[in-house]
Amino acid sequence: MWCLPAMTGDPPSRVEAELYTGPLPEGLEPPRLVVTPPASQGPGEGVDDLIILEVRGLPPDVQPLPLSAAQPAGVLKVVGHPTDKPPWMVASFSVLKATERQVVLDGQLKPGASGSPVVNDNGQVLGLIYETSTYDKQDINFVFAYRTAAIQSRLP
Repeated sequence: MWCLPAMTGDPPSRVEAELYTGPLPEGLEPPRLVVTPPASQGPGEGVDDLIILEVRGLPPDVQPLPLSAAQPAGVLKVVGHPTDKPPWMVASFSVLKATERQVVLDGQLKPGASGSPVVNDNGQVLGLIYETSTYDKQDINFVFAYRTAAIQSRLP
């Protein structure tokens, strides 16, 4: 399984991938796997702040979500973990615009949501969050995601 976090700066020496399990009983932590970031990765075409991590040792009952090149439209969901602590969140956003490389969603996420997948109703990943912006004077919020074509250009 490939983990596609959006990062800036040098990659950390240790990364933990937390598996999305949905709501858990109080006191129970979601499973985590340690992954090693690559020593170096050149920039991808139009996707300069992505670092690709390969996650190994997944439990047999865990299946990665499939990537899809379907046209983003309507309402999409973002699954994320915008802080260091639970809970996970699933938020719905309307698509404002989709280009070949990115999708713009109507709404706002907390800092830390970068790397969250944008998923359609079929459970397919259509993009990956890389930025959220607020224009205070106009009270307009946007969430930006790379489309899967841009992400796949970085996969080995």
